[in-house]
Amino acid sequence: VLDTLRAHHLITNLTLQWPFVPVDAESQDYRTSYRPVSKVDSLAFMSMAEPSKSLADRRLELAKKYESQGKHKEAFAEFNAFLYTNPYIAVNYRDAASSLIWLSDLPLALHYFKKSLTIEPSFYAHYRMGEIYLIKGDYSSAGKSFESAFSLAADEDEKIKTMGKLYMSALYGGQVMGPKGIEDCVAP
Repeated sequence: VLDTLRAHHLITNLTLQWPFVPVDAESQDYRTSYRPVSKVDSLAFMSMAEPSKSLADRRLELAKKYESQGKHKEAFAEFNAFLYTNPYIAVNYRDAASSLIWLSDLPLALHYFKKSLTIEPSFYAHYRMGEIYLIKGDYSSAGKSFESAFSLAADEDEKIKTMGKLYMSALYGGQVMGPKGIEDCVAP
């Protein structure tokens, strides 16, 4: 939608100027006369009228707005479109995957989290992957994801939260001794 509206504004602005109107005709400045009718229209118009802020930046702004409103389908659509223009930024994959979790598309969310990890390591991606594996009943993969998350935990709260998930994956997976590395979680 954002791309279509932006194209509409670009074309309208262009056709109100020479060579589409006679040189001696009074032309109107579309950029100063148009009034956007919605937030999406406003972002598309601004990306045409003020190119100092890229369409990608405006797309991310729109995706975050949708996300904050609980419109996860729309947020995913914008995050996903954003990935076409910025495919090497890991947080974009994580944002798209988070929207997919809200939409209950766990296989695709898992794919996006894995893709983000090919770009950079992330506590959040490993942790959420572990949760998806727990839901799927793949306790071995869940344990591995939680171990990776634990190694990237930034603070004690993240470590404690991850230890609980490690315990769950070990318990449900039938591991008597617990997952590898759980003894590292306990302070001496």
